[in-house]
Amino acid sequence: MKKSFLFLSLIATFFFALPEASLAKKKYRYIKREHGVRFDFKLPAEVYPTRQAELSTGGSYTYNWKGRIEVGPYFNLGLNILPSFNISDYSGGLLAEYNFIKNRGKVKFIPALGMSLGAKGGGSTELTLGVHTSMKFFVAKRTPFIVKLEYLAAVPTSFNFSSLSHNVNLMAGFGYYFDFY
Repeated sequence: MKKSFLFLSLIATFFFALPEASLAKKKYRYIKREHGVRFDFKLPAEVYPTRQAELSTGGSYTYNWKGRIEVGPYFNLGLNILPSFNISDYSGGLLAEYNFIKNRGKVKFIPALGMSLGAKGGGSTELTLGVHTSMKFFVAKRTPFIVKLEYLAAVPTSFNFSSLSHNVNLMAGFGYYFDFY
C-alpha cells in the first residue's frame, strides 16, 4: 500500500506540481524592448565646389522607461573621406527621447521627439544642444530603421555666443532592442 501511494504521489508531482511551477514564471504578452542600441549615419552634405566630404557616424545606448521615455549616452565620430581619410571631429553626451506611442508589443511605427546635450571636440571644443524628431519603423520585432531630423546648435567653450553655429542634420540607421530576464 505504501509503495502504490508513493508511486501515485510521484505521478501527481509530474503532472500537477511541475507544470504549476513553470507557470509561476512571469510571462509577458508583449516584447518589452527595455534596452536599446543604435547606429546611424549622416551622409555628406557638401561635396562640390570644396571637393571635401564628411561622413558622420554615431551610436547610442538607451534605456526605455515604461515604453515612453528613452534616456542614455551617445557618441558621434566625423570622418573626412575626401580628399583624404581622417577623423575630423568627435562628440558625445546625453540623449533623451519621448515616444508618442508606447515602444512595446507589436507596434510597427513610433514617432518620437528628443533632445541631446553634449560636447564636441576635434578642431575646436564646443558645447552642443540638439533637438530632434525621429521615426522608428520596425522591420523586425526588435529591430527598427530610424530616421532622425536634428537641429544642432554649438557654442565654443569660451561662451562667445557671437560664434554660435547652427546645423540641420538628417540621419538614418538601425537599432536593436533587448531585455534582461
